[in-house]
Amino acid sequence: MGVAYEVIVSSENSLYMGWQTQLFCFSAESALKQRPIVMAHGSGEPLRPEFRVLQERGFKVLRAPSFAVTPSGANFPPRNELGTLLEIASMPDLSAEHILFCEPDMLFARRLEYGGSLAAEYYGYLHYEEQRVANTARKFGLGHLIGKLNETRKIGVPYLIPVRYVERLASRWIEVLEAFEELQWIDIMYAFGIATIIEGLDVEVRHTMTDNYRNTRPIRGLIHYCYGDSVWDKRDFKLCSPFDIPDEALPFAHPGTVLGEIIRQIRQARAFFSKSPSELDAEMRSLYA
Repeated sequence: MGVAYEVIVSSENSLYMGWQTQLFCFSAESALKQRPIVMAHGSGEPLRPEFRVLQERGFKVLRAPSFAVTPSGANFPPRNELGTLLEIASMPDLSAEHILFCEPDMLFARRLEYGGSLAAEYYGYLHYEEQRVANTARKFGLGHLIGKLNETRKIGVPYLIPVRYVERLASRWIEVLEAFEELQWIDIMYAFGIATIIEGLDVEVRHTMTDNYRNTRPIRGLIHYCYGDSVWDKRDFKLCSPFDIPDEALPFAHPGTVLGEIIRQIRQARAFFSKSPSELDAEMRSLYA
């Protein structure tokens, strides 16, 4: 039995991120038997229906300003993740000693057990020797540790973070991110690895995730559907939700594969959110009994 943790998902107040957050929340409720805290970043616009549906069904959805614009004026949406951590650090009613910090495009196939130390998932495509990344590390006096970063910090979401580290780590993470001369999407991950080295924090590297680079892969405990292909791609749903697609229009996929689990959870989530709040309350009481 691992440590207890509060699931946090950092999102944006948009249709594209909204349906992913709905699907994520359904997945966490089903596999983990807990409801995530949702941080919806935006610029003051009304909360989208996808998030209001979550609120109506008992999920905690918090509003937060957008942190996407860097001090230099660049638009970098992943920076909202660090804004989420800063907002979480200021929450007085966060009782958990650990948070599981996630992005919306993730699904749970089973409960993930953690030992309690700072932990993150392995991502083999990170390469700290890349010139612009190494240059950033050198700004913090870490040029001699590029090899160590490659050996121990090829990591990303989800992050299991002890709450006592959240504010300290988020502040350093932002500092490192802003030291990159020109940001690329992946740099949110490099900045995390460098920040943990600066702070002297060891990280447990996990191997519990399967991505959908090949949709036929067998599933592990967690899916990150950050890729896509001609059969199914989250980017095909920027203007509509997959919940609006009838079953016969969804692709066929073999059970036990990454795509099979994605499609299964989309279908189940559609049914889940089609129920009234009273029907859902009764179902949840049965689930937690």
